[in-house]
Amino acid sequence: MAPLSNKRINQVSESPPPPTYDNSINGSDFPENHPEQPFRSNEESDVNSVKPRLPEFLQNMGPGLSPLKENPPITLSWHDVRVQAPSSQSFIKQKINGCLGKEIQGPKELVKGVSGIVKAGEMCAIMGASGAGKTTLLNAVTHRRSGKLKISADIRINGQKMRKDISGVSAFVQQEELFIGSLTVREHLRFHSMLRLGKEFTKDERNNRVDEVLHFLNLTKTENTTIGIGALVKGLSGGEKRRLTFATEILSDPPLLFCDEPTSGLDSSMAFILVQAMRKLADQGKTIVCTIHQPSSEIFFLFDTLYLLAEGRLAYFGSLEKAPAYFRQFDLEIPRNYNPADFYIRQLAIYPRTRDENLAQIELICDAYEKSSQYARYLSEIIPLHSSNEEDEKRSIFIRFFQQWCGEDEKNNLDDVNKTDKKTSRYKTGSMTQFRWLIWRNFVDLSKNPFEIRLRVILAVFVGILVGLLYFRLSYNQTAAQNFNALIFLTLINTSFANIFAITQSYTKEYPIFYKEHDDAVYRVTPYYFAKFTVELPMTAITTIIQVAITYWLSNLYGSAKRFFIFTGIIVLNSFAAVGLGSVISVIANSPEQAQAIQIPILLPLMVFGGFFLNNNSGQVWLNWIKYISWFYYGNEALIINQWADV
Repeated sequence: MAPLSNKRINQVSESPPPPTYDNSINGSDFPENHPEQPFRSNEESDVNSVKPRLPEFLQNMGPGLSPLKENPPITLSWHDVRVQAPSSQSFIKQKINGCLGKEIQGPKELVKGVSGIVKAGEMCAIMGASGAGKTTLLNAVTHRRSGKLKISADIRINGQKMRKDISGVSAFVQQEELFIGSLTVREHLRFHSMLRLGKEFTKDERNNRVDEVLHFLNLTKTENTTIGIGALVKGLSGGEKRRLTFATEILSDPPLLFCDEPTSGLDSSMAFILVQAMRKLADQGKTIVCTIHQPSSEIFFLFDTLYLLAEGRLAYFGSLEKAPAYFRQFDLEIPRNYNPADFYIRQLAIYPRTRDENLAQIELICDAYEKSSQYARYLSEIIPLHSSNEEDEKRSIFIRFFQQWCGEDEKNNLDDVNKTDKKTSRYKTGSMTQFRWLIWRNFVDLSKNPFEIRLRVILAVFVGILVGLLYFRLSYNQTAAQNFNALIFLTLINTSFANIFAITQSYTKEYPIFYKEHDDAVYRVTPYYFAKFTVELPMTAITTIIQVAITYWLSNLYGSAKRFFIFTGIIVLNSFAAVGLGSVISVIANSPEQAQAIQIPILLPLMVFGGFFLNNNSGQVWLNWIKYISWFYYGNEALIINQWADV
């Protein structure tokens, strides 16, 4: 094969000339003057390596986690994974460009038919330059939220096809740290231990597991520290939050672990400690797949296999020790004292000034690997695992496999489950348990946010006084009737808008956490919403009652306790209806800003047909149906009757 230019080496750094290599060692070339130094004592490599020697304190980090149960060994494989992003051009624009002879932008292929396999006890590093498709591939393998991406992937666990079921036997450590920031570290882990561990575990066993995980990741000193809410509430450092994210996922002792760039943003020491923890889990038989960006050489050699991506294609897949020999055939040698991970990424990166040359090199490397005997050997292992398509066989084997891993309470459920509700087996606890602990977390969060409570109460008092003073001590005469009716409708509007705003802010703030935990099979959708309503509705009722009570007596609405309580009850019920609509808006919107933008076009017609701004009998007949879905209409009618019934 024709060697490539050494220009890419020069782009790396002005390093000294590379060392000489001995080509006689098992077909793999490594430096003669840089013999292998032991890194992991549990396994000896069959080739000389460039693994660095670690400091003494990092080689003795203590034992790993004790297993919760005997997990079956897992072999994860994926075959012919393809991911496409839709065209940025609309359908109409594509047609116009076609007629004008301009370029038509079709779908962009982000991952181009890659395959791979990771066995129990192995740590696989998925690496590549930015935009190579690392995270996209990991999301496709784990069936994470793909948005508008078109994914074609055959994912198998021990030869059995998996979809969303994969979350039942795996954990996913993502880049973002998503927490309820008002909780302490121990409260957060306690909540997850109650929902991620099955009923077969006692309370003491769950607490012991939390203690063990805290000790394993050196979080014992911060166990009673508040996690923190951005710049508002100071809490854990970035490294501590990253370790807490990792601790959350390994609580349930999953046999399969996915990590998306777990070391990003960490210093070298903290990054090593985290990956060393992953190494210990792999040595206990876990299957670990990890995307990683610019690891140090110490971290790099903790992995067993290297999976290099370039422009969505597979450039190399195999052991770390054989990678230098593979790249050497393209006349690409690692300079002396140079991090191999950085070297591989630089050779597969695209630079603006040498784009065409870089693309040609990537194509040559990827084509060569796809034709290599090494890739053929991997395919000979992967293809047999993906050859079975019998649904009944898959179903029965899935149940047998999952029963080995799940708790006793779920074994009974799996005996009766059918294909349509297979996804329910992902959850380790029942809906009532989830509901109870979600309420606990919501109340803890609310109790630790006194500022939010005070703010809502102060706003209710302020608006109540303001409106009460605007309509202060209205007289009961012919001219004041219109003012009373305006006051009633204004009160409906104020309470509705205030509660819709509060609920949309609350939901949109938590939705990233909800999506993450729901994807991880921590809890179902229904318990989450019922728990949220259980906590939010009392707060809604309290602030509404405060505002109404002040306005009612200042404005001289009908002075009867009976009429006051009826008035307040109707307003509270209307506020609950507003909270319901706010929840729907929150689901539609992706951010608080979007939620606010959506509110106006939805609420405007509901208010117009509420009976105050427009006489419904004189409006457009074909729009009169809107009043029947407007709580303003029902609330206004009921409040008007309540106000004038005894006058």
